[in-house]
Amino acid sequence: MMQIDAISTLVMSTLLKDGVRRSQSLLADAQKEFSTGRHADMGLALGAGTGRDLLWRAKLDELRSLSDHNKLSGNRLDLVQSTLNSVRDVANTFLQTLTGTRNAADGQVTATLAASSALRSLTALLNTSYNGQALFGGINTDVSPLAEYEVTPASTAQNATATEFFAAFGLAQSDPGVVAITGPDMQAFLDGQFDALFQPAQWQADWSSASSSNMTVRIDTGLTITAGSNANLAAFRQMAEAFTMVLDLGTSQLNHNAFEAITDTAIKLAGEGILGVGFEQARLGIAESEITTANERIGLRMTTITGGLGAMEDVDKYEAALRVTSLQTQLEASYTLTGRIGRLSILNYI
Repeated sequence: MMQIDAISTLVMSTLLKDGVRRSQSLLADAQKEFSTGRHADMGLALGAGTGRDLLWRAKLDELRSLSDHNKLSGNRLDLVQSTLNSVRDVANTFLQTLTGTRNAADGQVTATLAASSALRSLTALLNTSYNGQALFGGINTDVSPLAEYEVTPASTAQNATATEFFAAFGLAQSDPGVVAITGPDMQAFLDGQFDALFQPAQWQADWSSASSSNMTVRIDTGLTITAGSNANLAAFRQMAEAFTMVLDLGTSQLNHNAFEAITDTAIKLAGEGILGVGFEQARLGIAESEITTANERIGLRMTTITGGLGAMEDVDKYEAALRVTSLQTQLEASYTLTGRIGRLSILNYI
């Protein structure tokens, strides 16, 4: 005997509601795929390929991070190069002034003023920072690399200069008696005790808080470069020595021969400093070129990986749009049918 299952409005309504929930879930997935262009459930769509997809995603993130860091390193080097140009300009201006004052009537006073301005400018430039980090601190990026020379009370470097001057001549720089210092005696002091103040160990004790080790940065997988400078560079020490000797060795009261000894030595040191800065710029230029080349390689790898990910993850947005439209139509029909069934009652037929 055939059995006929009873079908009630409750059963029909429940079945329709289950269908609506499934359609709503499918619609949400279709809408997500249409808006993102990627599979809504990557694990379900890729199956065993999910691991490779995650690996490629991780590699892409690493390359993007490298690219972002390289941009920052490139910007930092651009600023270092610009600052070095300014340092050269300061030294060149000082040289021009000093050359013109060597035999001028008021040359000694003018030279002192030029040296003071040049030393202040050099200090300010070497204390330049970028994103809160000192450009010329070496690996000591959290401190100002160079101490001010002309301050009250006197700086460590200023006291060291005064101590060595007194030890050599028995006079303070401001003593009118310095007029008796001969040219050869001044030259011996410049080449000996005074020059020693600007050698690496004494420079770092009196002037500099920078590290002589420059920053290194990773610009590509397994590739690092030196991408920074520091205030302990010989060129900077030579410039500071030239500016300081003209500024603070009693220049305005010296006799002409002693002044000439200072002037000639300062011109020589400043010129060597300018040449040294040029060499530093060339070295940093190589680092900039390496960053550019690394960025090109990274860009190519990112393009390749992005293409591979697209082949695995991307969906046909046109097809997704058709599914969205179809599912919306089905849902509207289901809503209508569910409503009608819900209103059915046997009382309507009695």
